[in-house]
Amino acid sequence: MFSTEEVIGICDLIIETVDNPPYEIIEASLMTGAKSIDLEDKLSEFHILGYNENIVKALLSIIDYKFSNNKMDVAEAVRCSSRLLLHSGLSFEREYYNLYNIEDMYDLAECGTYGDLKDVEKEFKLEISTYSKYLNDFRESFFELFKKELIL
Repeated sequence: MFSTEEVIGICDLIIETVDNPPYEIIEASLMTGAKSIDLEDKLSEFHILGYNENIVKALLSIIDYKFSNNKMDVAEAVRCSSRLLLHSGLSFEREYYNLYNIEDMYDLAECGTYGDLKDVEKEFKLEISTYSKYLNDFRESFFELFKKELIL
């Protein structure tokens, strides 16, 4: 949901702010020029604290914001939300189940097997928009922690 440069910038902020940043964050900070999937793999190694459901909701709100403002297309937004829910272990929880399954719906519609892409996009928009309310809280927390605005 963020570009490689944005993720590295956030990692750099964490390193500057935290006394003992996690090793995975330091490694990610040094991955300039890496593919986004490699950076994602590196950061997914960082599971010491597990996933906080509020953080997942905040990240879903960022996906909603970027999708709603045409900064992320539907395919990328569906893929990001599904990977987030899978990595966090929330993919089969009742609240997230429909959102997670939209990736399968999208894939079937995209290849012409079943369904219409426009209907899938409408369904995704309906599901992801329920997390928009978490964006302001996330921005405020980000500013409080880093003393910088979260630029989307």
